[in-house]
Parts: sequence; structure tokens; C-alpha cells
Amino acid sequence: MSGAGALLASDGPYGGGGGTALNASVTWSGSNPYNVSGASGVPDDVFSYDAVGGVPPYTFSSSIASNPSGKLGVFTVSDEHANGSFQIFWNGFTLNETESATFNITVQDSVGTTVTRGRFLSIKRTS
Repeated sequence: MSGAGALLASDGPYGGGGGTALNASVTWSGSNPYNVSGASGVPDDVFSYDAVGGVPPYTFSSSIASNPSGKLGVFTVSDEHANGSFQIFWNGFTLNETESATFNITVQDSVGTTVTRGRFLSIKRTS
């Protein structure tokens, strides 16, 4: 097949010439469990994320799951870069309290394909 209606082999089913499915990853730069001091705060470490494949540009959003106490939170990401980072916070911890949650990044490409990836993290107040 040739002409304007031809799909180039390099375009693959996802367009953009790359022909690869949208994928994302998220990593935590600190230890797990993560020890903190104080009832509330923001850690120095961050979650990093990146996206590959699909059809750029991408949009990202961060979220938290499995957080029954509500004492952990995530700062919202509003970004269109293929990689970046986001921070979390804790609030209202008592001494020796441990809370855990899954921190997620959701990536959507320009044709609406969406993937979500997450990392489980425990945070313990030690002082």
C-alpha cells in the first residue's frame, strides 16, 4: 500500500514513529522504611518518575493509595516533561508510629493512553 493512507511500519500501532507502548516507572530515593523525626514534615528524599513510548507529550499526576489514617500525603504533580520528581509529607505522627501507603504516578499520552505505577513506602517516626 502506498500514498497518503499508508501506515509506515516504523509508526507501529501507537503512532509517533517509535511504535512502543506507553510505560512509566517511579522510584524512591530514600530507605524503606523511612525514619523521620517530628510529628509532621517533608522528607529530603523524593519520588522520581519517567515515561517512555506512547505518543508524547505526556501529562503526569501523583496520588496516594491505601492510606487509611490520612496521615500521609503527596504534593500534586502538574508536569508535561518525560521525567521529574514529586514530594510527599507526613502529618500528626506520634512517637514510634509507622504509617504505610502506595505512592503513584499516572501518565497520560497525547492520544489518551494512561498507565499508573506506584511504590509502597513505610514511614516511621523515631524521634
